[in-house]
Amino acid sequence: MVSVSVASVTIAYNAKALVARQIEALLRQTATLQEIIVVDNASGDGTADFIAASYPCVTVIRLPTNEGVAGGCAAGLQHAVYERNHDWVWTLDQDSEPDPDTLSQLLTAWEETKSRGKVGLIAPVSFDAATGTPFRPLVWQDKPVIMPSTALEPPLCYADMVISSGSMISNAAVRTAGLPRKDFFMDFVDYEYCLRLRRIGFQIVVATHCLMPHTIGSPRTVRWRGKQKLWITHPPWREYYKVRNRAFVLWHEMPGWKTKFYVLAQFLKQVAGVLLFDPQKVQRLKLMALGLWHGIRGRLEIRVSPYS
Repeated sequence: MVSVSVASVTIAYNAKALVARQIEALLRQTATLQEIIVVDNASGDGTADFIAASYPCVTVIRLPTNEGVAGGCAAGLQHAVYERNHDWVWTLDQDSEPDPDTLSQLLTAWEETKSRGKVGLIAPVSFDAATGTPFRPLVWQDKPVIMPSTALEPPLCYADMVISSGSMISNAAVRTAGLPRKDFFMDFVDYEYCLRLRRIGFQIVVATHCLMPHTIGSPRTVRWRGKQKLWITHPPWREYYKVRNRAFVLWHEMPGWKTKFYVLAQFLKQVAGVLLFDPQKVQRLKLMALGLWHGIRGRLEIRVSPYS
């Protein structure tokens, strides 16, 4: 395998109880990481101090305030690409615990596809650790469409939108596309970045046999029209960002009446799910409506605090 410089970037918030397991998993990788970076989002549990004392080999970036996934990822990429000039940056959530050969599999996927075009991002297939449900990549067809399971049977495939946790992004892609949008704070940050990469000609490769456990919200099984479905809930304040950021990107940056119709249809679908399955209906629906209005109006400077 051609020698390349790879750094990992983990965005952490109050992760003292989790981060040691992840760092140990990173140190066990069969493909060596040149730098392990943890961006601490102003944790209140001593996460940054714990890492500095227990793992002096790890680079800790301390943010003075919680800037969310978006700001944390931007800070990590700024350091890894613009200051340290690593060839690839492996982005991880704080609960990710990759297998020893995960990085090696991602690098192998790059080796096998780099001659076929401009590869900007390489992703594993994420799955929910509690339920085993895979989060399949998306392709763009006037709207995000879930890739069929048959597309994941070959060892490699191409997608338009993937989850950022576990994905590896190239130095050239970051320098061309820029950093993630800090004003998104949380949610749809990765999908917006993927669409940005695709618009400027970068390919997104999925290593389908490389699996990465990833926890998204609090999943539970519900029954709807005689069938079991997975219903994932987040704290109500996150509904604002989920709706707002999706509406902003698809309404303004991917124009077309079909896309706008999809934004409204998804909102109504989400409203129906809240009315049927959510115990915090009023608060959640208010934040969703506010998020839709701000997203369509492009008012990204207005934030709902996770502490409110």
